[in-house]
Amino acid sequence: MINQVEYYRHPAVRKRIRRFVSPASYIVGYGESEIWRGNTKGHYTAPVSGLDRMLDHGLDILTCLDRRDGTIGLLDIEYYNPRYPGEAHLNPARVFHLLEPMYARIMNLFRRFGIPVMADITGQGYHFWCRFPFGSDHRGLEELGRLESTLASAYRRRRVPLSRALGFSGMGRLMLFLASEILREVSAARTSGEKILPVYFSDIHPPYGRDAVSLDLTTYADPIYMRDVRVPFSTYQKHKVLVDKVGQRNARRIPIEILVPRAVPGRPDLTLDRALKLRRHFHAAAELAESVDPWPPDASDGLLRAIDAYRSSRIGAFFHYFDQGAARPARVYSRKLPPCIRHALNPWELLEPTQAQAAVRVLDKMGFHPKEIAELFYRKYRRTPFGHYNPQRRAYFWVESYAALIHAGVDMKRDINCRDHQARNRCVRPDCGWSLAKYR
Repeated sequence: MINQVEYYRHPAVRKRIRRFVSPASYIVGYGESEIWRGNTKGHYTAPVSGLDRMLDHGLDILTCLDRRDGTIGLLDIEYYNPRYPGEAHLNPARVFHLLEPMYARIMNLFRRFGIPVMADITGQGYHFWCRFPFGSDHRGLEELGRLESTLASAYRRRRVPLSRALGFSGMGRLMLFLASEILREVSAARTSGEKILPVYFSDIHPPYGRDAVSLDLTTYADPIYMRDVRVPFSTYQKHKVLVDKVGQRNARRIPIEILVPRAVPGRPDLTLDRALKLRRHFHAAAELAESVDPWPPDASDGLLRAIDAYRSSRIGAFFHYFDQGAARPARVYSRKLPPCIRHALNPWELLEPTQAQAAVRVLDKMGFHPKEIAELFYRKYRRTPFGHYNPQRRAYFWVESYAALIHAGVDMKRDINCRDHQARNRCVRPDCGWSLAKYR
């Protein structure tokens, strides 16, 4: 097999992908052949019945997370290096061995709660999948969820069942709790001298542009009907479409890769070296598909244990505090803010996670209720074109995430100082007379 079109002709590959996407409300095809056809976006959406056409064109296959079989729990980690954005593709053995301590800790955390997960190796990291089937127990997940006013209206217009909407919101909060436990473990390990890459939440720009791990929960930053994820045994050609991210020369050199399931419940895990070999070998990956049937496992029992832990945790206490807040925007006077935070609160700047985190840290320290900050963000986001996305949900997601980590004692804010802010290239007026360190 010499290309992805021939790879997709293998009956086992087709069968596994078809089964995986069958409960989804839609699928997405993504790839360079769409660019050749004049589709400048490089992707399009279709019903599940359109899968064969996507496969015949050699496209990456993504599934919508609005599914009939339950609420999906998804944790995404990626290696990133602002100075060398193509590093994960050009030196995969080095990068994935650097990710290995993080991978092991995440798998151990899920085992601790008895949550079975499927882990796919992606272009730059891993997807960890699990599922909470709909039913009476699912109500425990729904009880954690909350819907912003504009999001609730959008769900009603689209006739999304309330159980799916609240379950998705609740899963986002539960995944944030699990992510906070991972961040605690990594922080303790690094403090004790263990060599682990620094971990940042959802693409925060590391100081000095060094390499790091992004622990990404942006799956839950938008309505469920707007979120889709690459499926196991799909190809991965993001670098062929977003050429500017890796450079023209690198895009030509880096082959199309495959999302290989490294861990599937009931089967021995693949070694890292084996997984790395399979993700660039169409024939061997197709042979694996003959014996491995990836599926988001039913993790309801373990997730119920995690829900109990969430309710007694500081993350759970934060969300109780957050939900009690009044939905009014914070009244912020620019003269009381450092110049860099005034700049960060510009609507277009605030869309960037690094700027959003900086603003949340400072405003939280100034005593504003996190829901007031979320409503302030929402007023800013309404001034930018959001298309079909929901600006209120995105605003609440960033504030909930960053404020929760502060209130839970996970974000110790050690890097909120002028030196590190300058090292992130986010300082707009050096020697302004302000000190960010006072907002720790």
